[in-house]
Amino acid sequence: MEYLSLNDMATIATTVAENPSATAAELARRLARPYFTVAVATRKIRQAGGWYTSLLWGSCAECGEPLLMAKAHPRKVHVHCEHARLSQRARRQREKQPGKSTPYARRWKEQHPEAVAAMREQEKAQKREEWPTLPEGERAAMLAKLHRADRRDYPITLELADARGDRWDPDEDQYILEHQHEPARDVALHLGRTLWGVRGRKVQLRKMGLG
Repeated sequence: MEYLSLNDMATIATTVAENPSATAAELARRLARPYFTVAVATRKIRQAGGWYTSLLWGSCAECGEPLLMAKAHPRKVHVHCEHARLSQRARRQREKQPGKSTPYARRWKEQHPEAVAAMREQEKAQKREEWPTLPEGERAAMLAKLHRADRRDYPITLELADARGDRWDPDEDQYILEHQHEPARDVALHLGRTLWGVRGRKVQLRKMGLG
């Protein structure tokens, strides 16, 4: 069953108190939540004569700021601090066991050879467009040099990519746009992303009319 947010629960409690005839179907449509979830919450609130919970004050284990939590389900960190805490934990784990993430990337490449080949061909096409006047032999040599650098740099960025897989936020996009002429490896290390993640994001930003 889907969980309701505190705002949803407050809305249900207020509505039930002000309008006892309000139905669960009306509340579900108003909140855009599943009927069954809202119906259960509404029934419990009516049976209890209201909605309340015992609260405790504590300190966030991540930022040290005051933390308000439910007595029945105490938290150790703020919700918005949870990601930072997990990222630091993952970084420490990778530092203790360097190279642990690399086999996962290698397995993905082995399972998706067509995707890897397509990515390489796309990169080659982009580089050929950037060097249209170079002789074929020089272009081939530069591409080979780039591929050697990628094979060297990608595992480094992978090991330190504590934000890998996360949604890109505006600050990260702004940093990429302001450092377009810097090596993608350096940008990736600064943002905690992978080499290919930064390059892919650059492509997306160009498609969005940025960069």
